[in-house]
This record gives sequence, C-alpha cells and structure tokens, in this order.
Amino acid sequence: MWKKCLIACCALLLLLAAMVAWLLFGNGIQKTANYFLAPDFQIQLNQPLRIDRQAITLPEIQLTSLKHGCQLTETTPIRFIWQQRRLFSEQVRLDYSCLQQMIAQEATTTEQPPFTLTRLFALLPLGEVEIADIEWQNSQAEHNPQLQRLLAASTRLKAVRQDDQLRLQLSVSEYQDGQAYALANADGILVDKTLTALLVYQPDEQQHHQVTLTADLADSVEQLPLSADLDYHWRSPEVIIPQGGITLNWKQQQAQLQLYEVVDQEQHQLLALPFDIKNGRLHISKARFNWAKQLPQPLNGFLDLDLQPTAQNRAFWNSFPLNINFRLSLLTSGDKGKGQVVIQGLDGKIDRQSLDIPLQVNGEVKSFDSIFYTNLPMRLEGDLYRPLLRFLSGSLLRMTGNTEYIDIEELRLPLAGVVVGQYGVKGRLQAILKGKTRQFEQIELHLDGRANEFIAGIHSIFNIRSAQEVIQLSETSATNRWNWNFWGNAKIPSLKSAVNLRGRGFWQDSLLNIQLLDGDLQRFTLPGVQVGALQLSLSQNLLWDYQQQQISGALSVKTPHIRLDYGGQILQPDISVTLDGKDFSDLNLKSELKADRLGPIRLFSSYQDGMLRGNIYWPQQSSDVFQPLFPKRWNWLIQRGTIRGQTAFSITPQNGLVAGGHIAIQNGSISLPNGAISGINFSLPYRYQDQHFQLGVKQPVEIKIAQLDNGVRLNDVSLQLQGYYPYSRQYPLSLTKLHLRLLGGELNVDKFSLPQHNPAYLRLNGIELAEILQLMQYNQLEMRGKVNAKLPFWIENSDCIICDGVIEQGNDWRIHLSDELIRKIEQGGGITERILTNLMETMDVYDSNIKVNLLTDGTGLMNAKIKANNALQNPIFLNYNHKENAFDLWDSINFGSELQQQLEYRLYQKQNQENQNQ
Repeated sequence: MWKKCLIACCALLLLLAAMVAWLLFGNGIQKTANYFLAPDFQIQLNQPLRIDRQAITLPEIQLTSLKHGCQLTETTPIRFIWQQRRLFSEQVRLDYSCLQQMIAQEATTTEQPPFTLTRLFALLPLGEVEIADIEWQNSQAEHNPQLQRLLAASTRLKAVRQDDQLRLQLSVSEYQDGQAYALANADGILVDKTLTALLVYQPDEQQHHQVTLTADLADSVEQLPLSADLDYHWRSPEVIIPQGGITLNWKQQQAQLQLYEVVDQEQHQLLALPFDIKNGRLHISKARFNWAKQLPQPLNGFLDLDLQPTAQNRAFWNSFPLNINFRLSLLTSGDKGKGQVVIQGLDGKIDRQSLDIPLQVNGEVKSFDSIFYTNLPMRLEGDLYRPLLRFLSGSLLRMTGNTEYIDIEELRLPLAGVVVGQYGVKGRLQAILKGKTRQFEQIELHLDGRANEFIAGIHSIFNIRSAQEVIQLSETSATNRWNWNFWGNAKIPSLKSAVNLRGRGFWQDSLLNIQLLDGDLQRFTLPGVQVGALQLSLSQNLLWDYQQQQISGALSVKTPHIRLDYGGQILQPDISVTLDGKDFSDLNLKSELKADRLGPIRLFSSYQDGMLRGNIYWPQQSSDVFQPLFPKRWNWLIQRGTIRGQTAFSITPQNGLVAGGHIAIQNGSISLPNGAISGINFSLPYRYQDQHFQLGVKQPVEIKIAQLDNGVRLNDVSLQLQGYYPYSRQYPLSLTKLHLRLLGGELNVDKFSLPQHNPAYLRLNGIELAEILQLMQYNQLEMRGKVNAKLPFWIENSDCIICDGVIEQGNDWRIHLSDELIRKIEQGGGITERILTNLMETMDVYDSNIKVNLLTDGTGLMNAKIKANNALQNPIFLNYNHKENAFDLWDSINFGSELQQQLEYRLYQKQNQENQNQ
C-alpha cells in the first residue's frame, strides 16, 4: 500500500515539477496571464523567466489591445527583489495614440461597479514599484504644446505601499547638454482616507505653476470628498492673467470657488462661485464674476445653475441623462446708460454622448456710444463633444450708435437658420446697415450670402478640416467659406449727388475675394467743373489675404465727359487703377488716365501710414489732344506742337496735397479766328502747396513765342515768369525781361508784378511811324521816322491804364499830307485852311514833346507840342490835343485783319476735321 502511495506522490511531484518548469521556462505564464486577462488584451513574453537567490526577472513584456489593433505597452526586463519587495524596470514605453482610443471607448462602455479605497488597499501588496523612464510614443497628434513637451520629456515613477499608507511620486525632466532639468514634480500621499498632494510645473524661469490639495476622501472613488481644500496659483506672462490663483473650499456638500488676479502683490477677485451638491444635484446660486481684460469695458454678471440626473437616487457626475436649467445675467454700461442681457436655458438634456438645451437670449448691451439689442431663440444640440448652436426662427441682433468712422442708424443681423459648430458657421448670413459718415448720408447697404463652415479667421475657437476630410465630404461647396452678394446706395452732400454699388464675392479662410463690383455716381458739379455720371467696375478681382498680408486687384472709372464752366471739356475720360500691397493701409497703386486721344497719363504711388505719395508721368504727345479744352465758341484751333510732363506728389493729413513737377510744350501753334500764335516753347517747373501754384521754383520760367498775330503782329516774344498763382501780396507773381518785336521796332518790359503796386514800364524803341499808319489804315497822311516811348502801365490799383506816358523821337520825322487830303481841304475850306495846307503839306519834325494817357474806360488823351520846318524851311510850331476812345479805335482798325484771319481759320478747321475723319 505504501508503495502505491509513494509512487503516487512521486508522480504528483513530477507533475508539479513539470508544471513549474512549464510556467517558468516555457510559455505557461504567458498563456495563463492571457487566460485571466481582460478581454481584447494580450500579453507576450519574448523570453522565459530568470530566477536567482535575490530576485526574479521577467523578460520584456508587450501588452496589445486586440480591439484597437495597437500595442499599448512595452517594457524592458522587470526585476522583483525578494527581500525588499521592490519591483523595478528601466523603461516602459506607452503608446499615447492607443491609450487615447481606449479612453474614448471607455466613456461609451456600460457602467461598472464603483471602485473603493478598501478594495484598492486589499489588492495592493506591501512593497515598492519604480520605473526609471516612461517613454511616450505616437504623440505627434497632440496639439497642446505644453502637453506635447511633457510627453517628449523623461518621466520617472515611484509608488510605495507601507501599512495603510500609499505614496506616489512622479518627476518629469528634460536633458540639455547632458544635464537634467526638472520640468514637473508630483508627490501624493494617501494615509487611510486622507489625501495630500503637491504638484509643481515650471517650464522656464518666467513660468511657475503650483497646486496643493488636502482632502478627506469617501471610500468610493465615485463619491465626492467629505472635505477638500485646493489652492492653485501661477505666474505666466503668456496667459491672459499673468499672475493669479484659484482656491476651492469644500465641506459638508457646500463649496466656494474663487478666481483672483495678483497685481502689485494684491489679489483682485474675478469670480466668486458658491455651490452645493446635495442628493447628487449641483446647485449654483448667485455666482458673481467681473471681467475686464481684452474687452472695451468691464463685464459683470451673475450665474444661477441647477444640474441633476433624471434617475432617482443617482449623482450628476456618474449618471446620465442630466437635466439642466440655468440663467446667466450680463451687466454692461456705456455712454447711454446701463444694459443687461439674460441668457437662459430651460429644461435642457445632457446625455452621455449628446445634449439638447433650448436657449433664449434677450436684452441690451450698452458699450460706449452704442447699443446692441438681442432677441435670439437658439438651441444647443448634437454631440456632447462637438455641439451645434442653432439659431431659431425670429433670431435678430440689432445695433445703433456712433463710432469713429460711421454713425449707425441701424444695423440688422437676421440669424434664423444659422448653425455654429466646431468647424465654424453654416447657413445664410445677412446684414443690413443704415447710417451716415462725414462724406455720405442716407447710407443703406445690404449683404446677403451663404456660409459653409466659415470661421472668420478665428482659429482659437473653431477647427479646420484636414484636406483628406474635405475630399471625403459629399458636399460640393468649399469649406470655411462665405459667399455673398452686396448692394447699396448713399447720398454725397458735398457733390449733391448719389452713389449706387452692387457686387459679389467670398471670404474663405484668410482671403477676401471681390469678384464683381459695379457702381455708378450721378453727375455732379464742382466749382468750375461739371462731371458726368461716373461708372466704377472691376477689371481684375480684388483679393485681400490678411494673414499673408497681400492685397491685389484692378478697377476702372469712366464718365462720358467732364465739362468746364468756361466752355472746355474732357471727352470720355477713363481711369484704370491697379493696386497691390499688404492691406488697405499699405498699398502700391498704378493708374492710367485716357480721355479720347488725351493720354495715357500714368501714375505710380504708394499709400502708407495715412500718406499717399507718387509720381505722374505724361509721355510726349501731340498738343492737339487739348483741342476739347478750347470751347467751340472761341474758335481756337491747335495746329501743331508737342506736350509732356511729370509730377511728384504727396497727400498727408497734416499738409494736404503737395505736388511738384514740370510741363513742357515745344513748337506749339494755335490758329485763332482773328489771329494766330505759333512757335510756342516753354518748360514750366511748378510746385503746388496750400492751394497755391509756385511757378519757376528755383529759377524763372523762360517762355518763347515765335509769332503772335492778333491785329498787330508780334515776333520773337520772350519773357520770364516766376511766382505764385493765385497771387497775393505775400505770394506775388512776377513777369520779367519781356521782349518782342513789333511795327519795325521792339518792346521791352523789365518787370511786371501782380498784385501791382508799382507801374510796369513799357519801353518802345524804333517803332516805325509808317507801320503805325498802315496798321490804322490811314492813307491821308504819310509819316516817316522812328518813335521811342516810355509808358507807365497799370492793370489794377489805378484810375488809368497808361499814366503820363511820354513819346519821343527816335530820329527826324517827315510828315506829308496826301493830295486827296489837300484837295478836300481846299474844296471845303477857306483862305486860312489853304494857307495852312500849303505851309504844312510837308514838314520835317526835329523836336517834339508828346504826352499820352489812357483811362480805364478806354478814353485816350494826347497832348503834343511839335517843332518842325516846312518844305520852304520855314519854322512851324504846332500844339495838338486829341481825345478818342482807344477801344473803339482798336475794333475799327482790327476789322480788316480779322476778316482775313477768319478765312484762314475756316480753312484750317476744315482741314483738321478731314484729317480726323480719315
């Protein structure tokens, strides 16, 4: 019998030895662990166990999630020291992406029995666990830079269980140049059911975060602590509150949470939130907040909230669905008094994966000189983690008030049907604006379009779909885009005109694209100018990317004519403008003006810091392009010549328009009905500032005219011009060195200034008397000789045009009466007239004293004393006074010349028209 028992014991021992060998040195541990492991997980051991006198060493272990198809954990060999009860591993590698998938799936799993501290201490043996380095893999998808930095650092973990005490220590370090720098430290001790913890995070010298916690825990981890005190304070220049803190005091189901900011070592309360939790229900009553940062004015308000589970005897933090009711009151104040907006949510439902909360927003927001009126029925619905805010029928936001640029009579934003989600705004977006500015009145502008996941550039709130997601969407419209049409009109009081605009475009991401813009401005009048109806249109899309700081586009402005009051006109002016730059405050402009055959006149300019600077270039072209500037009633006809010019200019708020440049005319010729001007040559440098033209900036302008024929033929005209226009005493206009040839002699004027305070002396030299008589068409008298004169000339500030002028002899004169005149005198006169005729038939004048005056009404006065010898060499002394209207005399003597020149002009005009028709 005993032999049978011995054999049985030996067999049992052999079986146990085989089982131990299979477990320790085969794959028995792996199969056994996988058998008892939770479903969908699998452990893999690459090598068998190693046992020595001091410890047991587990090989590298890999834990895989079969459900998610990813390897969650991989460890280096784990060593368990017997006597110290210490478990140690050099490195544990965790897959961050795999862990995130498990956490997301865990939120949807069915509820499990609550875990308790008693069960925790029962499961954890006495001893110590230490991991020298925890390495996170596949964390590139994490967008939080602080968390990404922690995941990339080296983490050391140590956990110790002694009696009824459990301690967990965690340290995160970064290595630079082979030296470790502490990034974060956490130390928590759980004694019985009392937890004390300290967390310090210091990413750099300027930032510091610290959390301290003391709490008496309930046995179940799903129950709230019996009491707790939490203190979190930070110092971080990058956040909106550079230095501040949060405190939480919890006792007997009542708590007080406070948020404060530290300024100059003093605490300023921003939020005081009292709340209580009873019977699993959260109740907040009269929570008060006060916020002024990054807002045009402080925002104060109160919050009341009630959150409770639908099921009885359950708690809000671990039971769904939940019922929510709240009321948020926002208090504002502005120049027009105080305002209040109430946001109310009634009978809302929050489930584990979704929510449905009806919202109503009503009230007024008063900010500075503006008032916002809200009537917004809304609904917060959809996925709990990706909710949608849907504006219901009747949603309307209105605004009135004054801003720096516009007085808003009313701004209406109908929002019914608009949906706001994590990817932006979707639906029909509209705006109607009525108001006025300094330049415009009765403004009415409409904007209407459709948005599709439009975020308006607010990346801090909304997300952007990836390119792959956009491709997978079945929608044909582009995402993050708002397509719109606009139209409107306004009055322009300064022009007594009205403007109309219409167009379309879109806003996508950071790009605004105006694809169509048509506008018309009714005809208007300026001093001396009448402008026909203007038409504005885009010749190239107007693009503005405010993130890339780039703007481009082109437009054109056309009008049938610009008429000048004196009768001239500019026909069919067409202005094209091309622009590019960073934004509307930093632009480069290229413009080109054409008007019938006039131009092109090119403009290159830049607009920066409220200042416009540029250059205008006028390439050389024929002068006859100016023909429309001469009224038809003048009957002036440009025959030949060329013109060119260049101008540099700037427009600033301080100095207005400042310009400078030159205009040059070469070999110009104009045919007049009663004369002609030919051989016009000048280069006119000028400067414009303070509504004054300065002509001849550095030196006088020299003007030359080969011939001017207007009854009196003037040749080789030259003069110098310098000064200002309009002229004044402070800014005079001066004409100097005038020289011309006429009537066989010449005329010189040294200086002639406007306004005139001194006479301009007209100096005549060598004027032929015979040419004067020929000009006057006087054939009854023959005179030979030359005349010199000095004539003080006035055009303003005097009662006379020529005052006390003196005519002198240039040489001896001979005066001879015609036979016809002698015959008429002898036939109609007596003996005395015959004697005088015989004596004065021929005279040689050797001395004379002649004075002339010309009054402003045209009356000419001449007083002459003449000494002469007749043909018999008898002396003759003659006193002669004459009075005649010089203006009438000029008209009479100019009639014949005018008739001849009119005929020539008609021939030139006919020839010019034939050339244009060809």
